[in-house]
Amino acid sequence: MKKKLSLFLVLLILLLPGCSSSGPTQETEDDGTTITHDERGDTYNFESFPRKIAYDNTSFSLDKIEFYEHSFDGYAKSLFVILFFDMNDMSDEDLYWFKSDESTAVNASSLFEQPLRVSLSVDSEQNDFDSENLSLRESFYSSDNFKVMVYQLDNYRYSLAGEHISLSIHVKQGGTYEYVNDDGETSDLDKEDTYYYFNDIPSELGDLNSLQSNNASIYSAIF
Repeated sequence: MKKKLSLFLVLLILLLPGCSSSGPTQETEDDGTTITHDERGDTYNFESFPRKIAYDNTSFSLDKIEFYEHSFDGYAKSLFVILFFDMNDMSDEDLYWFKSDESTAVNASSLFEQPLRVSLSVDSEQNDFDSENLSLRESFYSSDNFKVMVYQLDNYRYSLAGEHISLSIHVKQGGTYEYVNDDGETSDLDKEDTYYYFNDIPSELGDLNSLQSNNASIYSAIF
C-alpha cells in the first residue's frame, strides 16, 4: 500500500509541471506593466509611455498620446486623440514588410489582417456614453518615421476632459495556435499580442488651434 501511494505521489509531482506549463502565466515589469503569456499571444496592461511593442522578431513603441477637443459650430464638440508610434527601432527591411502587410490588408478590405489594429472608446455619464467608440480619421507616416493615427468622436454636448478612456492595441505575431470551437472543430489562427491602457483624459484640453501651433505638420496632414 505504501509503495503504491509513493508511486502515485511521484507521478503526481511529474505531471503537475506539465499541466501548469500549458496554461497562461503572468509576470509584472518594473514599471507596473502586467504581462499574461498564453499560446494565443501575450496580453499587456500598461500604465506609462513610451510602451515598447513587440512585433514578430522586432519591435516599435507607442511614444505618446495627445488629446484635443474642438467645437466647429460653438455647440457640438469633437474629440481628437492622436497616437504616435515610433517605428525607428525597426530595420528598413522590417518596416518595409510591415507597410507591405498594411497595404495588402487595405487592398483586401480585411481589418483583421492588419499587422496593427487599434480600438479607442470613452465613457461619459454626462453625455450618456458607455464605451463609445472613436473612429479612425487619418493614419500616416511622418518624415521622422513615426506612424501617426488620429481618432475622432463627434457631436457631443459636454466636454470629455477628465472622462475615462480605454485603449487596446492588437499586434499580429509570427506563428499560429490551434483553436477549438464549441462544436469541437479545430482551426489554426494567427497569434496576436494585445496591449491595454486605461486612464482618464486630461482635465484640461487644447483645441485644434493648439494642435496647429504645437505641431503644424501633423495638423496639415489631418486637415
